[in-house]
Amino acid sequence: MDQFLTFTVFGLVTAAIYAVAASGLVVTYTTSGIFNFAHGAIAFSTAYLYYQLNYGRHWSTVAALILSVFVFAPALGLALDRVLLRRVLGNLLKNAVEATRFGGTVRARCAMDERTVEFAVNNEGTVPESVRLQIFQRSFSTKGEGRGLGTYGARLLTEGYMKGTIAFRSEEGEGTTFLARYPRRW
Repeated sequence: MDQFLTFTVFGLVTAAIYAVAASGLVVTYTTSGIFNFAHGAIAFSTAYLYYQLNYGRHWSTVAALILSVFVFAPALGLALDRVLLRRVLGNLLKNAVEATRFGGTVRARCAMDERTVEFAVNNEGTVPESVRLQIFQRSFSTKGEGRGLGTYGARLLTEGYMKGTIAFRSEEGEGTTFLARYPRRW
């Protein structure tokens, strides 16, 4: 009976993890046209850790589940959020530097309140009106062939995965500022 309970709990948890991962994969593909296997990787890593703890190290089912689902998975999520945030800010800074004339200035700032964290990247240049509506579109670039994933990726990661918002404003005399705002999770 103990083995039946173990396999039932393990099966249900694994099925739930893979169902969430699969739905994330479908939603991601439907909205962006890109398959993202990160959800599946997190689910696999969590299920693999559970299996190793429960069967490889002979931990109890409850202890293995608690560590896998309530400690490891959130910690992995925080680590991935950090990586994704670096990617977004890196893209925004790279675009600002590339759009700045020699000797110009790029400014970055961070502000935080009780509920949100906001990052802003500003450069002195302005975005032409004809480009503004296309700036977050996939494969759109003013820099040539093989480019155009920076702002698209920043928006996809910010809004799709980190549940934040990203926008920009561009005005003569003030330059262009990209604002990325995220909910505080910790």
